[in-house]
Amino acid sequence: MPRLSLLGGAYTDATLIAAAQRCVNLFPENIPQETKEGVQAIHLDRAGLRFLNASPSQGRGRGLFCASTGDLFAVVDINLYYIDPNFNFTLIGQLVTPGSNPVSMADNGQSALLVDGSASGYAVNLVTRPITAASFSQVGDPNFLGADRVDFVDSFLVMNQPGTPNWYATLSNQIAFNALDFGAKTAWPDPLAIVAAIQRQIWLLGTKKGEVWYNAGARLCVPGCIRRHHRTWRGREILLREAGREGVLALPIAGGQPHGALQ
Repeated sequence: MPRLSLLGGAYTDATLIAAAQRCVNLFPENIPQETKEGVQAIHLDRAGLRFLNASPSQGRGRGLFCASTGDLFAVVDINLYYIDPNFNFTLIGQLVTPGSNPVSMADNGQSALLVDGSASGYAVNLVTRPITAASFSQVGDPNFLGADRVDFVDSFLVMNQPGTPNWYATLSNQIAFNALDFGAKTAWPDPLAIVAAIQRQIWLLGTKKGEVWYNAGARLCVPGCIRRHHRTWRGREILLREAGREGVLALPIAGGQPHGALQ
């Protein structure tokens, strides 16, 4: 059998006749063209194949999160564990709502916020040491509305309100909420799937369409202080229309992610 030159990772095209290949547990690394090797890329084993430790409770893993402080957390079923540098698991809390969906965590350097798609949220104190069950608490702020995903940008934690086009934010560097700090995706009435912070911009990705916002100062969500781009899908591209401008910017998608950046 002749040697095959694999050019990249997994990809698919709209038609299987054009292209369809799957890459499992390998990632490609391009070889410099000036070396004039016989192949353009090599495939390396993925990291994480060495066994470190097992969760004390057997169940569905719902997420791993490494905080900006270097602390590692894991959620298995309803159990939240702190994993120390020696990979020992310490149970620090339990979620109120059982589920099998992935959870999401983000932190502001002082506290981490965990959301699971329900109306409940959970905070972990990252300052007080050691991290134990005393570091864990349920968010009791009446202005917390639940979230599917949370992210950090400009000292704020931002998240979606499940089942709606709305999103909102914490106060700066706090796990506390103001009922006025919210916004809504208006390009299309579909609900938000996620809120993601990318290069200090806030991507509001709905099930059909979405928008890109950025913080222009003052309060994060005061109307008029944030400009928006409207986003829609076209095959393997994202089309972006900036409010108040003519024309469309098309960002090709590579590996499931937008290739390129909005400046």
